Amino acid sequence: MGRPSSIPGSARRERAITLLLLFLCQGLQQVGFAAVALFLPRIRDDLALSFTAGGVLAAGSTLIYAFMQIPAGFLSDRFGPRRVFLPGCLGVMVVTLGFGFIATYWHAVALMLANGLFRSLVFAPGMVLVASLFSPSRRATSMGGYIGASFLFTIVLNLVGPNLANALGWRAIFIGVGGAGLLSAVVFSRLAKGGGEGGPTAHVRDIVALARYRVMWLASGIQYARLAIVTGVTFWLPTLLVEEHALSLEHAGFVVALSSAFTAPSNLIGGYVSDRLRKPALVIGGALAVLTVTTASIGTLAMLPLVIVAVCVNAMFMQVYFGSLFSAPIEVIGQRRAGMASGFGNFFANLGSFTFAYVLGAVKDLTGSFQIGFLMLAALAALGVALSLLLARERKAHAARQAATTAASAPAPG
Repeated sequence: MGRPSSIPGSARRERAITLLLLFLCQGLQQVGFAAVALFLPRIRDDLALSFTAGGVLAAGSTLIYAFMQIPAGFLSDRFGPRRVFLPGCLGVMVVTLGFGFIATYWHAVALMLANGLFRSLVFAPGMVLVASLFSPSRRATSMGGYIGASFLFTIVLNLVGPNLANALGWRAIFIGVGGAGLLSAVVFSRLAKGGGEGGPTAHVRDIVALARYRVMWLASGIQYARLAIVTGVTFWLPTLLVEEHALSLEHAGFVVALSSAFTAPSNLIGGYVSDRLRKPALVIGGALAVLTVTTASIGTLAMLPLVIVAVCVNAMFMQVYFGSLFSAPIEVIGQRRAGMASGFGNFFANLGSFTFAYVLGAVKDLTGSFQIGFLMLAALAALGVALSLLLARERKAHAARQAATTAASAPAPG
């Protein structure tokens, strides 16, 4: 899955070390955010929060994260992804550690806002950095693998976190993860190689130029649906299982870990299939069609075994099109603006995340059930299917324009 075997052994070792540290930092910062969802029932009890207030913790962080996506992508293209990724990672870990000491609801809100700011400096730069370590023909695979690695960490969190929380308290989990993350970031700063390249050719006007590409708007619409579904399901799933299916936190954690086990390899597999077929829109549309059915099922089925089946199938397809969706616009606009393109799409993704992190909690407070909220997510997935068809047409039109340009520039025979 990489460059030719002619790469010197030392370079291969450096790349392997850099990838390992990238995955470690990405995974630990994701665990800090996922722990808020897992322990939300206990955080709510300790701080006396409503469901709506609990949703604000995720929504506030996601709103800041969303508005920082394009600036973070620009900084990555301008100064190099490594120079942006490292301070972002350090900031996230400090905030995660601090979450273990919160005393009031507003302390939690302030830290989650800071979490969104620093997480934004990890995502787009990390995506660009990991993609730079592989050839363009493996772009979707590498991007999918980068995110897939974080799910391995959330599996461990959901399996062992509840029992550790019983023994040590939920605050100790945040302190431990934050401390381990700080250590990992320091090691990354010393041993990771590459990713320091930026360029003065990256300008603010390039951000405006992205808005002229139809492919960016189509991808961004799908991104909105993608992360709305991911956040809506993953953030509220533990609470849904505890509140509406009477599971203990330990059993809910097991179900979430099981779903993460299905999600983790799907990122890599989906990226690989997309790279092999060269049809990312097919992967995107097929995944969203499945998500339409399974997301509706999670919110409406009454029998717990069927809900668990729906959760697992949903998890298999939730991120299978991640690499495809981020790589498709880059094929059209070029690698030079890859950071800004990733940030542009992820801005809209996080608007969806912000909206539905809040809406699902508010709907639960208003109706006493998550059913309407999950049906709304299913409708978004169906809209994403329609947008994927338009995305396929746009890519085909771009390929035709490229072929015409190449033919026109070719020297005349004879």
